[in-house]
Amino acid sequence: MNFNGMFGGEVEESDENSSDGYCGRYYTSDDEGEEDEGGEDCGGEEGDPTGDGGKIWPVVAEDFLGREFVGEEDVYLVYKEFARTRGFGVRKGDVGRVDGVLVKRDFFCHRQGTRHPKHYDRPERVREERLESRTDCKAKLKIYYDVQRSVWKVRTIFDEHNHELTPAMFSHLLPSHRKMSNGDKAQVDSMKKFGIPTSKVMAYMTGQSGGYEMLRFTKRDLYNYVHGQRLARINDGDAAATISY
Repeated sequence: MNFNGMFGGEVEESDENSSDGYCGRYYTSDDEGEEDEGGEDCGGEEGDPTGDGGKIWPVVAEDFLGREFVGEEDVYLVYKEFARTRGFGVRKGDVGRVDGVLVKRDFFCHRQGTRHPKHYDRPERVREERLESRTDCKAKLKIYYDVQRSVWKVRTIFDEHNHELTPAMFSHLLPSHRKMSNGDKAQVDSMKKFGIPTSKVMAYMTGQSGGYEMLRFTKRDLYNYVHGQRLARINDGDAAATISY
């Protein structure tokens, strides 16, 4: 993914400081592979988890402050990649509108908030209660729309978490980072076309990737995709294709 043009502009004063930074990665096609003199040496293997051939340079939370972005979705993509290397997921949160136009947006850590009390006392519950995932984490990124410049700017980033961060080798399995690529979907469609059971499709793709932890999606994601394709074929009236799925 090329973030060129998303992460430019001068740094402005912010109304809130972030935490002590971290040794992460940021991708830009302008970097020729030279080390950033002001950055930390992260060590480890260099690579491009975005899969688009981008170059790497270190980024810390403070680098977001006052930055300008072309669109709201651009901010989300960059912050999500920051979160992935950091070890947490991202949720889209509160918004602010003026005359129906979006002018403010918050992005939260996926562990923001708490489960509603009503879910703790449900005597009619049949399935086992799911593990608590919310810890009321306060980590967040706040952005606003600069009408005069027609750009989105970062106002605040708070990067202190009240929970353990996910190890880098597993962070791609967090909800906001999981994704079936078009290639994955095409492979699933091809195998299902020949009537291969979904469980065997999952087993094959797991082995092909070198292990479950190397997949960019979970078993549930695969089954949800297959189910969605089956429903789409039913709606299209394609009985033969529906049976194969």
